[in-house]
Amino acid sequence: MSDDDEKERPLVREALGYLTGEGRPQSAADLLDGLYARFRAAGREKLADLVYEMTKACLAALPDFSVRTLLHDEPRTPEAISGELTTMSECLAGVDEPPDLASVARRRPEAPAALADADKCLAILARLEGDSGRQQLALALYAIHARQPARAEALLRELLARKSERPDVLHMADVNLAFALLRQGRYAEVVPLARAAAVRSPDDPVPWFNLLAASAELNDRAGFEEGVSALAALQARTGSTLIARWFERDLPMLGRLAGVPGSRLKELASSPAPGAASDGD
Repeated sequence: MSDDDEKERPLVREALGYLTGEGRPQSAADLLDGLYARFRAAGREKLADLVYEMTKACLAALPDFSVRTLLHDEPRTPEAISGELTTMSECLAGVDEPPDLASVARRRPEAPAALADADKCLAILARLEGDSGRQQLALALYAIHARQPARAEALLRELLARKSERPDVLHMADVNLAFALLRQGRYAEVVPLARAAAVRSPDDPVPWFNLLAASAELNDRAGFEEGVSALAALQARTGSTLIARWFERDLPMLGRLAGVPGSRLKELASSPAPGAASDGD
């Protein structure tokens, strides 16, 4: 069953209740107002979901984002999302004042425009649902890619202080905090954060990306080689195309920085040592 089906169930149960007599003590106007209120809430929630998906689609147009960000749910094309945004907005027009969506991208932006389009989506998402966990995560990622890593750090530390947030949101905030510190050149601070995140989520390659980048900058060859072996073991276990892309694009440059010869890198990346990913298991 889809998430949409789950969201529609309460509305269906309530409508059936009215028909079978449970709503008769209320006036027709009260019943109608109640239904409108629930439809407004459900419609705005759906609209927020679509704007959030459009934000991800814009960020995905950034080269750095697509090569080092793990997306559990790949965004659809902006054209498909745009059609649903228009339909949902029109449906809400009779019972609510829909937000102005004119600034939302309607097609996948080119890389130079992606940040500006994502910024517009994030502003609308904030109007729809405030500083929700996902809105703050996306805003922090936007800030990192917009070369505002200190702003991203502040957002993520504030988010991590919300102990009521879902565990997956807190994990992503932890991982992205290491990324924000990496972009500020605070490499020694990245290492323990990245190692802890890799232990908590052994199938997520992004903590290893952060750890390897920090190890290379710190000229920690032993730590770097250990990380490459662990990441290669993870790729062998999961068949991750994200790791393969990262190996092709970023690993050679980081290897030179860490002082690891190309032949040694190739050996580590193609033949992970047994138990190399044990820290993440």
